[in-house]
Amino acid sequence: MSTVIAGKLQLQDQVEEAIAALVRAGFARDRIASFYVNPPGQNATFPLGGDRYASPGAKEVGKGAIKGASVAAAAGAALGAVASPVGAVIGGLVGAQVGSLAGGLSYAKERNEKEETSADGTNPNTAPLRRAGMLVAVAPAKAEDEAEAVEVLHRCGATDMEIAEGEIVDTQWRDFDPLSAPRYL
Repeated sequence: MSTVIAGKLQLQDQVEEAIAALVRAGFARDRIASFYVNPPGQNATFPLGGDRYASPGAKEVGKGAIKGASVAAAAGAALGAVASPVGAVIGGLVGAQVGSLAGGLSYAKERNEKEETSADGTNPNTAPLRRAGMLVAVAPAKAEDEAEAVEVLHRCGATDMEIAEGEIVDTQWRDFDPLSAPRYL
């Protein structure tokens, strides 16, 4: 394991220029990696895809669905009772279905509004997530070269600069974990 310095770039031309600049600065090409980091939730770490067991925004939506179904079922049954007993049953069932959807969605909206992200793209209530984009990473051979790696990437327009421990071999960051919390510089 060695120290890895990484930064996110927007354009493929910037990625290629950053790699060339790092090589010109004396970093070994086989210790430089570049790749696209998928958005959180889309990293296919499970056999059927995704990287979470459940959507964080849908964690407790069932509470809202139950409330909505109860209220709407009662209202539907009351309105349907005006027509007939069968209308009361149908009105209650339709009301429960519509109410559960509306209640679940309104609860999810409330939770999302409470958990808005800060200006840097992280949620203050959870560990920071690595945002999507092209990443260029370099593993300097010596600790004293880390500051130069940061400077070169910064000059090339890199943002979201981070430091990590890892292994870059043959231009591949072999132990990169897209779900790990980044340590931003």
